[in-house]
Amino acid sequence: MNKHEWDIIRRNRVFIHKNVSNINEVVDLLYEKGILTLNQKECVASQPVDRRAYEMLDIVVKRGPRAFPCLVEALRETENPAAANQLEGNAGSTTDPNKTKTYTKPDPPNKLPTHHKGVPPSEDNSSYVEWMDDVELTKLEDNFIRTDPKFVMEMKKLHNEHMYNMTGDKSKRGKCLMIDSIPNDFCQQGECHTIVDSSKTLIHQTLKQCGFKCIYYTRNSGTSQTIKQKILQEMNKPDHVQYSSFLVICVTTGPNPQYIYGKDGEKDCLPIQEIQDMMSQCEAFSNKPKMLMVHTVPESSLKCDHSFPLAEDRDQRLSDSMQYLTLEGKDTSSLNGGDLFVVSVRLEPGISFLVKIRGKTGAYFSNALVYVLLKHAANRSFLEMTKEMDRLFESCEYEGEDSVDANPYNKRVHRRVRVARLTILTKPEKELFLFPQYEDTERKLTLLKFVFIEDVNSWETATHDDHEN
Repeated sequence: MNKHEWDIIRRNRVFIHKNVSNINEVVDLLYEKGILTLNQKECVASQPVDRRAYEMLDIVVKRGPRAFPCLVEALRETENPAAANQLEGNAGSTTDPNKTKTYTKPDPPNKLPTHHKGVPPSEDNSSYVEWMDDVELTKLEDNFIRTDPKFVMEMKKLHNEHMYNMTGDKSKRGKCLMIDSIPNDFCQQGECHTIVDSSKTLIHQTLKQCGFKCIYYTRNSGTSQTIKQKILQEMNKPDHVQYSSFLVICVTTGPNPQYIYGKDGEKDCLPIQEIQDMMSQCEAFSNKPKMLMVHTVPESSLKCDHSFPLAEDRDQRLSDSMQYLTLEGKDTSSLNGGDLFVVSVRLEPGISFLVKIRGKTGAYFSNALVYVLLKHAANRSFLEMTKEMDRLFESCEYEGEDSVDANPYNKRVHRRVRVARLTILTKPEKELFLFPQYEDTERKLTLLKFVFIEDVNSWETATHDDHEN
């Protein structure tokens, strides 16, 4: 972007802020046009509503020669002609006031851009899975987006009684039971077990930031009936009444994504529907949101590079996965009266459980879950977060899928592939927002008042005792 264009945007910042109400749509178009990266798009979305226009403009002015005309196009395509005309009018070349002013693209610089040898020219050389860069234990606190109180007020006005109360004690947003039935012997060297354990730690620490207390159910230690009883036992513990919600994350090994499997093989299974019915009827969390997320992994998808050759592994995974293609990756859910969200995630045919991307680690499911919690728990509903997970699954690199002809430099690149598919099986009528690290001011004042009264009573009692002595 040249200095003239930069100056036009600087002079019209307030005008765009006041006259463009659908900033999110403008940002989406700029992302589609390649002006904004995914991280930049999410950065704008994370800002308070009254700051998003300014944040978008601050980023756009740094995005190269295409940024200005693409911004004008995006404004016009999102039905903001006044803002588009304002920018074009300042940059226009016509002197006839009766003619529509049009933007004239500046001449390109004389010096041609240079590129590193072997790297194809592009607006953005970032990876298709750049979002995974934020999914690291050491970066969690820095990347976690906190709830803006204005967003809470907006959602309360919008949804009113059709929204769960999640603004109480910020450290007791919910209780989470994490169940892992991945077999102990799926990796001969144990290296992949470390990755699985690290993924669970990532989920745990991220949920902790959201105000959840996590409980582990150790790897491959129970039958399907034992898993069911464990869920019921945890939900009915007396001290859990203080929590606002209950979440179950179950990673289970088996062929059918509509079942939860225990340690004794494919015959040791329960339909998700049975767990769903049990959770819906639990009185301990009556009228509170309950979430069940099940990631069913075919046994062949657990075969890692330490087990047997990749080609054989891939063929076996394809054979196993093709048997169960009944779920679609979209919201096919039914409404329920049990305050229950049920989400099922299955790997696509031929895709391994662990990430197969150079320089990345973890599991696709855990990485996507951690990312949406980091970036969207503060500004989207639980339902919207699950849909965002599916969008992340939709466009990943995969080292088993590459092409030499994908670019003019004959550089070997990995194709974008869908690695998993998320299905929302059931949802309640109310909206659920986690509002991490937010507490209602009224509640804080009530607690302070209570503590103050207790302190005064204690002081008066102590004074009375002193007088008697």
